[in-house]
Amino acid sequence: MIVEDIHIKKLENFSKQFGITPVFAAVICIAGNKTIHLFMMPISKIHNILPKVKNGYSLRFGKKRIGELLQNGNVDYSSWENEEIGAKDFA
Repeated sequence: MIVEDIHIKKLENFSKQFGITPVFAAVICIAGNKTIHLFMMPISKIHNILPKVKNGYSLRFGKKRIGELLQNGNVDYSSWENEEIGAKDFA
């Protein structure tokens, strides 16, 4: 997943207008495992947390990368297991 520079800039501008701290959050649902992962990090630290790529920063989900990410004191993480994901339509 790429956190694009343009979206970071938009979030910084929005948060400045309302006097709030910009935070990036990603929710990853793995339906086959009935697992939900939540990652949160301050935008001001994202350049120290995620590796830089051409148009932004890369959030990688491999076992090695997740372990490194979770050891970073600027990353908040929560997970839920055996949740019902997508059991009903939105009809």
